[in-house]
Amino acid sequence: MKKKHTIFLDTSTIIGGGIDFLERTSKVANLFITDIVLQELDGLKNAEGDTGYKAREIYRQLAPATTKELYELPNRTELKRDDTLFEMTLPSGLVFYTIHRSRYKTRDINDSKIIEVANDYKGTLATIDIAQSIRAKSVGCEVKIIQEDELPIIESIRKSNNQSYSSNKKTRSHTFSDSSSDCIYTSPSHMGYSSNIYSSD
Repeated sequence: MKKKHTIFLDTSTIIGGGIDFLERTSKVANLFITDIVLQELDGLKNAEGDTGYKAREIYRQLAPATTKELYELPNRTELKRDDTLFEMTLPSGLVFYTIHRSRYKTRDINDSKIIEVANDYKGTLATIDIAQSIRAKSVGCEVKIIQEDELPIIESIRKSNNQSYSSNKKTRSHTFSDSSSDCIYTSPSHMGYSSNIYSSD
């Protein structure tokens, strides 16, 4: 049986991939969204253009979720003292988790707070942002870089001009499996990094 990894999503990954990305990736990983990411998504709702539309669409699709408070992660990891964990389930069957931290150790920018939580739970940070990936690696956090223009886009957005996420650069591909087989994130070639993030015990 394949082991589900613990994946922490940053804001750029959710905006770029939408619910479709969460649906597909949740089949092979436990997905976590921190309170900082939720705050950033909320702040983007009124942004102009494509980004604001995507943020509003994501919140609209997440609205029907039911919530259940948990006291440990799905892998039985105990919660840190200042954290609250909720399991969120959509009618489609998509399950993801939100972690709210009442007191952060870092006083740095939001990126550092997202990295702090991912690192505390020995999770993998999934991000489009190369700068954030470097910050995460510098403190020992595992990172998978996802190509912005390779993310699946919400169907209604795909029909629009999609100018903010146009495919205008050469990238290496990544694949997602809807079964319990491989799910591979491949980083930019100049980072010299490519590996299967899901392994079996």
